[in-house]
Order: sequence, then C-alpha cells, then structure tokens
Amino acid sequence: MASISAEFEGKVGLVSVSDSDSAIGFWIGTGVDLMLTDTFSVGLLARLSRANVELFDTSGKAGGTHIGIFAAYHFGK
Repeated sequence: MASISAEFEGKVGLVSVSDSDSAIGFWIGTGVDLMLTDTFSVGLLARLSRANVELFDTSGKAGGTHIGIFAAYHFGK
C-alpha cells in the first residue's frame, strides 16, 4: 500500500493554474543481490507504484517505475 500524490502547475495565457490530488494505491518491488566475493556484492532493484488521481476533474494514473543498481561492501562475518 502506498500514498501517491500528483500535482500540476502551469500557465494558460497570463493566468497561473494548479491542481493536486493524492490517493492510496499499490507499491511492489523486487530485487537481486549477487555476492561476488565474501565481502562485496552487486544488485538490481525494480519497483512499481500506481494510484488513480483526479486533476482538473479528469481521472488519471499517478506513480511510476524505478530501476536501480547498487554495489555493497559487507563488514565482517
């Protein structure tokens, strides 16, 4: 479960417009961690979030994807 927010700010001619909304949606993630030595590893993370929001009386989806790679040093055994 995730709390997801969406916001829009812009101009229409000389008039500034903005709207925001937040909703409860889902968040899911997974990853792998590969030990290269006894103390060093590399890995990959993938996450997805999504919720239905409404901006300017129009429904849409907010959230997105994230992919990350990492390297880690493990202290001691």
